[in-house]
Amino acid sequence: MKKIISIALTIFMIASVFCSCTKSSSEENTAVKIPHDTHYSSLGESTVRAYEKLCQAVLNREEQVKFNTQIFDDVNQMFFTSFPLNILVDNINLLSDNSGVSLTYKNDIDTHKKLIDGFYGRIDEILNNCDYKNVSKDRLVFNIYTYITNNFTVDYSVLSVYDTIMAGSGAPSCINSCFEYLILSAGGEASHIINSIGKGAIASYVNLGSIYYYFDAAKEIEASGGKALKYFAMNDGRVAEYVAGPFKFTDATVVDSVLSDSYSYLQNSSSYTVDGDSITVLCDSENVDLKL
Repeated sequence: MKKIISIALTIFMIASVFCSCTKSSSEENTAVKIPHDTHYSSLGESTVRAYEKLCQAVLNREEQVKFNTQIFDDVNQMFFTSFPLNILVDNINLLSDNSGVSLTYKNDIDTHKKLIDGFYGRIDEILNNCDYKNVSKDRLVFNIYTYITNNFTVDYSVLSVYDTIMAGSGAPSCINSCFEYLILSAGGEASHIINSIGKGAIASYVNLGSIYYYFDAAKEIEASGGKALKYFAMNDGRVAEYVAGPFKFTDATVVDSVLSDSYSYLQNSSSYTVDGDSITVLCDSENVDLKL
């Protein structure tokens, strides 16, 4: 039990430092897609299914959910890393017979449902603004990144991903989590990554053109007001300009190096313009076409 509480508190503390008994109808939310941080796919299908089952229980405000509790630490890690609606849960406790977990909630049924509906409505609104049904996955990464950098603001007092999505402002770690969650919700691949050396950083590890790069939408907001692409698709060399040492996933696994320098010129960007499928970036007084 102490380990369960410790995991939840650890993730909350990370966000803070880097800023950062009724049951509703189970039919109401059965169509909702439940994405997860791509890194955790490596844990196996049974763990992913248990995670999805836990999330679905929250969506339906169920009091209990049954799954193999031997994998609970991994499921719990996924839950607090990947599922913004974890904020609606008051407590998760192992059942006495170890057949699953019990759940208690912060709000009554009606409020719970309204918060969930509002959340998914907001996700749909953002993705529609990013034209997610009509563009490639790579262009969608760009669209989501620039939507966030142009429409979100950094507020170190907002420490939940849910509140950041709803309000359009939050601590840096929460803003980057929003970026990842939107990509995952649209079928892309993304992970939350942490560096705790020195001043540290919390960034995103995202698949772009079949290669993973570092992204830091929150840093872009703070550094360029969203006007540039200085922190878009970074490799090891670019992140080394402001971070010392390697990034890790939220389970402390070290992130693979990013060696590709395909987008290194963006470090010198000062602005960009979008005209349909064409993206032009101003770098060192020279216009460069950004090809995705």
